[in-house]
Amino acid sequence: ADKDGNGFLTATELKELVVTMSPEDTADVDINVDIFIKMAAADGDKKLNIQEAIKLITDEEGEGPKEKMKTMFRMCDCDGDGSISKRELAKFMNMCADEEDEYSPPTPAEIKMVINMMMVMADEDQD
Repeated sequence: ADKDGNGFLTATELKELVVTMSPEDTADVDINVDIFIKMAAADGDKKLNIQEAIKLITDEEGEGPKEKMKTMFRMCDCDGDGSISKRELAKFMNMCADEEDEYSPPTPAEIKMVINMMMVMADEDQD
């Protein structure tokens, strides 16, 4: 999978691997690879080293609460600047609101209300 032999899997290399392993399931490969990299690339470099790849595959459930929060934060922080904007939070919440859930997905107004409540509770410096 590591085509250039540099010890990392880039998004392109990971996409090729996923398509090779599951050629019939390529509809959401770009989104899924993006999520995998955000979850696993702990240093924010948007590529996976061998330890990050192994941890993603084998140890996801073994994470403690602090590591789980860091993973969720990385998934929300789209631009990797170390903070989560309202726009990034909205994008993440919309991504999580899967229309195939047994519950109806939240409306845009409901998502906006939740985001505003979360920002009031969590944004200590009001930036």
